[in-house]
Amino acid sequence: MALARMGSRLWGAVRGAVRSVWAGVSLASHEAALKIFGARPTLSGVTVTERSALEAPAYFAGVRNISEDLATLPLIIYRRLGDRGRERDPDHPLYEILHDQPNEEMDAVQFVEMVQLWAMIRRNGYAEIVRRGDGQVVSLWPIDARRVTVQRFEGQLVYQVSLPMGERDRVTGLPFSVLRRDQVLHIKAFALDGVLGGSSVEIHQESIGLALALERYGSAFFGNDGTPGGVYESPAKLSDEVYARMKKELEDKHRGLAQAHRIALLEEGVKFHETTVPPNKAQFIDSQRFSTEVMARINRIAPHKISDLSRATFSNIEHQGIDYVVSSIRPWAVRWEKAIATQLMTREDRRTHFAEFLLDALLRGDSKTRADALAVLRQNGIINADEWRALENLNEQPDGQGKVYLVNGNMVPVDQAGQQQKKEPPAPGPQPLDESDAARLFRPLFLAAAERCVRREAAAVAKAAERSQGRTGGLKAFQDWATSFYVDELDNFRQAWMPLVVAVGEAIRGVEGPDLSGWADEFVRELQARRAAAALQDLHDAVTTASAGELVERTRRLADRWVSRQPGLLAAAAAGDLVDSVRRYLADVPGVAA
Repeated sequence: MALARMGSRLWGAVRGAVRSVWAGVSLASHEAALKIFGARPTLSGVTVTERSALEAPAYFAGVRNISEDLATLPLIIYRRLGDRGRERDPDHPLYEILHDQPNEEMDAVQFVEMVQLWAMIRRNGYAEIVRRGDGQVVSLWPIDARRVTVQRFEGQLVYQVSLPMGERDRVTGLPFSVLRRDQVLHIKAFALDGVLGGSSVEIHQESIGLALALERYGSAFFGNDGTPGGVYESPAKLSDEVYARMKKELEDKHRGLAQAHRIALLEEGVKFHETTVPPNKAQFIDSQRFSTEVMARINRIAPHKISDLSRATFSNIEHQGIDYVVSSIRPWAVRWEKAIATQLMTREDRRTHFAEFLLDALLRGDSKTRADALAVLRQNGIINADEWRALENLNEQPDGQGKVYLVNGNMVPVDQAGQQQKKEPPAPGPQPLDESDAARLFRPLFLAAAERCVRREAAAVAKAAERSQGRTGGLKAFQDWATSFYVDELDNFRQAWMPLVVAVGEAIRGVEGPDLSGWADEFVRELQARRAAAALQDLHDAVTTASAGELVERTRRLADRWVSRQPGLLAAAAAGDLVDSVRRYLADVPGVAA
């Protein structure tokens, strides 16, 4: 009822405003008619609308690039861990909506791209928020920004959405729907009144009109055989018959690119006089290039992103790409993130979760410079390994290994500079171990690494089974997930095993010898591949014949069996294979006695 009353009052206000606008206006006035329908001619003589503005290639390229690049970046929901930590939370209700599918007809890329396009053209992008009875968001539907009017009703913002011709709102029966503030996701650019962003097409009509005029001038120039316009002069008056014949022959034989540069035969002493300025004198190409730069300024985008490479070189193109991410993409990404936090999340939800675009995919180009800068901070004790990993969007190292701060061992406090330091004799280096000693000393560490990996697998499998149960195609989805999980699990497996494998190899090798990192990585990969194959076979045997209601119970029993048995088996196999593998590797290295 409140929406119905609100709609009726708004409808009365709209009709009154329309009558006042149309009062005294004649459609015979072309300019007045265009103004009523939201457009006005520019000084270049070209009428600019939001649709026609996209006909300017440079403007379209800027809108398209930013919309597409932002839409293809993953939008992730994170759970906060302490003061600095975070982890992805795929179980959060908004995760699937923002990352995969906002509604049943669109994927996340299409949704973000459409809303962002309107946010750039009109500086306002809208989406309807559909909620459950408890207020939880279940879907997002983009709204054509041309159909939205924002008004303030009884101190609250409301969104009036015009319906297609002939349709009526099911509640109010009016030709528009009224949405409350909590029913609309509103992405807006800078706004003078803090409510609505200004339309870039309206603000920059003259610049866009000039770009369109240049395009149309070039098309008309080449469409009339690529020569300047002019007049034909006759010393005497031509008869109507001669005039009509000469005009028809000139137009038929010389209009269009197919007729370019053909010979014209003039009669009765007729002469041709050029009247228009040739394109080279009008600086046509320079004007087009300048217009491209103006379009880049409007969309706050680097010229090379809209194919203007006049100032790009091999030495600066990479840094221009970084500037594009920082100056063009990041401001929009932050607007989206803040809108999601304030319009889709509750206050309690914001304390534990946040949304963020992953910009790393667009910043990979200058990874060496970034790594060098972080290495300086690491070596001087400014950041630890976990803080470095957080900047690279990686999780912390297990068991607190990454909390330690390191400094250069040759550095001393300033107040001790110049003092004689007592040098301790260097400690003797570690001596090589034989196979039996290595297996015996490192077996507890093998068991700890195996338990950590197996427990992680068991927990992930049980959780995935719970998510799949009861869903259509749940068993097939679970099997697909399991295959993908073990492909992605290699990085976690390497974190658990690489330090241990390298340590055992170095203990057997002795103080000096060949680098073992390549051998260690290959050994861990083979170990994880064997473990993944065995685990997938166990899962196949357990769930292939399971009914929809048995999936969770069977996977839970299998996970419990893994935790009780597999760590010991995996540790024993790793210990035996590791010693033999490193001995064979050292034996194959020239100049090394194994």
